[in-house]
Amino acid sequence: RTMKRFHVLITCVLFFTLIRSSFALDFELATEIVAETDPVSFARNTQATMAVDSQGTVHLVYNLQYSTETNPRNRIVYRTIEETIASAPVWINNSQADAIHPALAIDSADGIHIVWQDSRHSTAAGNGIDNLEIYYDFKTAQGDFHDQDIRLTQTEADFLGDNGYLPQITVTPGGRI
Repeated sequence: RTMKRFHVLITCVLFFTLIRSSFALDFELATEIVAETDPVSFARNTQATMAVDSQGTVHLVYNLQYSTETNPRNRIVYRTIEETIASAPVWINNSQADAIHPALAIDSADGIHIVWQDSRHSTAAGNGIDNLEIYYDFKTAQGDFHDQDIRLTQTEADFLGDNGYLPQITVTPGGRI
């Protein structure tokens, strides 16, 4: 019985060793994504999203808190990675309010769609969270993001907490968001 267990153990070890080596990947050197000269820090929970388009380009969207501002705010940042080269950061949200929890989707024409939670309609009395809204921006495969953010929600409840919180996005094969 002990010999049978030993045989099964050796067989499992050999099996997993063979499988592991057949699926092993060789990783290249790490690609530096954030290399800023100003002090910058990731927010406590970056809520980053990554997707790959039909050309193999990696698209990243995340939020960063820039500490050089008098009142540090989280900003939504978009970048691409092509053949291990990270693009320059592109600011997505066009407001000085906190913008967090971005989500990203790519359509069939490689258009980029981004949503995020935004506090520009909140008040100081509500600790900046009494009227969170969901905003949206997009660009075509070869285009740029818009100068104006698109407000998707309109939450005007009489109580705190009716918020656009943690948005998600997807695009159907037919192009519906």
